[in-house]
Amino acid sequence: MRKLIAAGEQIDQQDNAKLTALASSICIPESGFRRSQAPIGAQADTSVGQAGVPVALLPVLNADIEGVRLMRQNEVSYSKLRYRGATALEIAKGLGNPALLDALGGKETDL
Repeated sequence: MRKLIAAGEQIDQQDNAKLTALASSICIPESGFRRSQAPIGAQADTSVGQAGVPVALLPVLNADIEGVRLMRQNEVSYSKLRYRGATALEIAKGLGNPALLDALGGKETDL
């Protein structure tokens, strides 16, 4: 990823499925690419896919706790992201997943 950035590649460019490199790495967690390199220089608030979901909300919508933690470790501010008017915490509450809510920094009692 660093080599692509150094070469001037647009890592936030969307492919035919309207996914960026970061979105693809989140959607394919077993790629090994995700943990070490995906967030470097990528815009977590870029809308991707046919539905226009902000990249950082993909792990929330997929109840991917490790992905949420990875985003937070890379300083993604979930309080600033919305999808169809809902915040990440509201989405997690709607999914009824206390572990996901905890990963986002909420509390189980917030459900």
